[in-house]
Formats: sequence, C-alpha cells, structure tokens
Amino acid sequence: WSIECSAMATALLGEQIDVHTGGEDLASVHHNNEIAQSEGASGKHPYVGTWVHGAFLTMNGEKLSKSAGNSLTLDEIKEHRHPRSGQITHPLALRFLFLQAHYRSPLSFSWDAVDAAQMGLKDLWKNARLYKERSHGNAITTEKVTELVEPILQAVYDDLRTPHALALFFGILSTKDITGESPLKLTPQEMWRVIELGDSIFGLSLTNPPEEQSALDLSDLPSEAKTVAEAREEARKNRDFATSDELRQKLKTLGYTVEDAAEGPRYTQI
Repeated sequence: WSIECSAMATALLGEQIDVHTGGEDLASVHHNNEIAQSEGASGKHPYVGTWVHGAFLTMNGEKLSKSAGNSLTLDEIKEHRHPRSGQITHPLALRFLFLQAHYRSPLSFSWDAVDAAQMGLKDLWKNARLYKERSHGNAITTEKVTELVEPILQAVYDDLRTPHALALFFGILSTKDITGESPLKLTPQEMWRVIELGDSIFGLSLTNPPEEQSALDLSDLPSEAKTVAEAREEARKNRDFATSDELRQKLKTLGYTVEDAAEGPRYTQI
C-alpha cells in the first residue's frame, strides 16, 4: 500500500509534492513509510512541503468508513429530504457543513446537521440574491472592502480556519438594519465585491445562487405550519413581537420562512 502511494505520486506529481492530504490515522505509519521510500528513491528532501491531516468524520460516535458499514454516498445526500418541508438537499449544504468545522477537529455527521446547514446556506443565498439585484452584478473594490475581507483571508491563511472565516463572512452578509440596508455602510457594489471574494474562498455558488422558491399563501402550508403561522399573525396583531419572533423560528424548524410584506406575510419553503 505505501509503495503504491509513492509510485503513483511520483509518476503523476513528481519527486517532490507541495501539499499532501490524508486522514489523521495515516500520519504515524503510512505517511512516514511514504516519506522514507520516496526520499530514499529520489534522494530529494523534503518529499512533501506541507502535510494536511484531517480528523475523522463521525456518526453516532463512530468513524464513518466502508469497513464499519456506516459510509454514505453523495447520492444519498442528494436524495435526502427535509423531514418536514420535504425539500431535497442541495449538495452544497454538505460543503457548508464541512466548512463549519476545522479540518483537524472531528465533525459529527447527522441529518439534522445537514438540514441546519441547508437552512444557513439558503439564508446566504437569499442575501446574495438581494445584493446581486441591488448592485446589478457590478462590483467595486474600496478600502472598506479590503478592511472587511482581510480578516477572512487571514483566518484561511492561519491553518485553514474556515469556521472563523465563515463566521466573519456570514456576519458581514447577514447584518442588516430595519430598512434592510447594511449598517456597515457598504454600497451594493461594495457588498457584491465582498460576496465575489467570499465565493472565491468558500465555493458556495453565492455569485450565482439558485432561484428562490415561489412565495406561498397561508392556505398552501401544511397543517402544522399553518397553525404556527396563524398564531404568529395573531401575536403580531396584538403587538406581541417577542412571541411573533419565537413563532417565526418555530416555523423555520418546520421548513418555512416568512417575510412580512405590505400585502401580507409571504411564506417560502426552505
């Protein structure tokens, strides 16, 4: 096994490699063997410039692996549906989930985590669509943009700290005041540049987000969601905004978002 890796890497990538990835369980034996073989054969040191060893992806406390009988395929991810809304999972929701954990920290996989990642990703897409429309797809780079993006880049440069980088980016994109404008005082064109740079880092299709689902009426909602929506509307009429916000979140767990428009609430399936 070890000699196969040395042979394939040398044939395809050369006698020295910039970056070599692998699971953390391979660091002590397999990769040391690969180093000894490759450097012994070529006489060149180092064999690898940077080693990147990832922690295990687990499910119910067990490492995900074919030998353990708990492996998953991408097709299974794509066929998974939200348990309440019934909407199919977008493959990028899995990428979004992985970005939320550092590669050297174990990540526990669950369908609930995938569903939550999908909701978070859809929030990003919603904001991206908003700024794409407002900027007409035109971006400008300013000193303010550079100041905001630099900490995101530094987090990535610092051992691929994607959770921190993503949190910084999410904070810029999702922060709005009561008018729906960015309190950071960015123009739509500046915000679109931030989105372009973020998408070049995270690869979440932010510059070309999927089309938003058509708005639904109250009568289109399934019974449980309809009951929550009706209770929320009653709370709003009574100016009980704390309860209204709680019910908005409950509606979201059922697979629906609500936007309060002049003509009445508009519901969208997540």
